[in-house]
Amino acid sequence: MIAQTLFLSGLSAFALALLAPLPLISRSNTRSRYISIFLQLLGSALLLALSLLILVSNQPFQLTLYYLVSNIGLSFAIDRLAAFFIFIICIVALSAGIYSLKYEQHAS
Repeated sequence: MIAQTLFLSGLSAFALALLAPLPLISRSNTRSRYISIFLQLLGSALLLALSLLILVSNQPFQLTLYYLVSNIGLSFAIDRLAAFFIFIICIVALSAGIYSLKYEQHAS
């Protein structure tokens, strides 16, 4: 249950990081960038926690969102190898997000 919450929350944070700043672009570029960076950091942290949970517990994660017909649907499966790669990607994404915050402070 917690793995499902981490997964869906992480994907939602990444989707919001892409979409939430769009209405604010014309008003305040700095504010929209900070919102996007914060949501990207949140999504990275949540998926990092999910990958660590899978790596430590040695339990693969599988989630089926919906079925179009009986054999065709949308599902996600994360085993230990996929969790390792998600871990590496999230470490890099967190590092880039922290660097972006510092870069924005100096650029503003």
